[in-house]
Amino acid sequence: MRRIPQFGDVLQLAYVPADLDGALKYWTETVGAGPFFLRQLVFKGWRYLGEPIELNVDVAIGYWGEVQVELIRQTCRTPSVYTAWRDAGREGLHHIGIDCRDAQAARAALARAQMPIVQEVDGPNGGIFYAGEPRGPDAMLEFLCLTDSQKDYFAMLREAHRTWDGEKPVR
Repeated sequence: MRRIPQFGDVLQLAYVPADLDGALKYWTETVGAGPFFLRQLVFKGWRYLGEPIELNVDVAIGYWGEVQVELIRQTCRTPSVYTAWRDAGREGLHHIGIDCRDAQAARAALARAQMPIVQEVDGPNGGIFYAGEPRGPDAMLEFLCLTDSQKDYFAMLREAHRTWDGEKPVR
């Protein structure tokens, strides 16, 4: 396998815990990350292993210093990188999010390295895509080709962490 060049800065550490509430408590009370902004989302237009899927997920995002921490709970049984992870009994780091600046070059490098793209959605700037093996043995890579509004949202979350007084750890 060939080495994959870096296509942007590491943006986030993401987990798919068995117990989202327990994970939120750990990250806010023990580690000091937060506040976390919890949203219930429907992911439409995604593909998993080339097949179209629609996902219902709870996503909690917060910051720990300059590092974004994402906690994901899939609330449907649609096959995905998240259900494959949980069904394999995996815990710990699910994926590392990369602020991808060149989706086309990243996809080409992944193909050369024989690292499959297993889940993806099209979008402005190249969309979002996951590469690696969803059942392990290591964390996957998520390439996020961010829009300006997504960058603004993440900046708001980072600022919330900088000014957080410890109250309302989950919003």
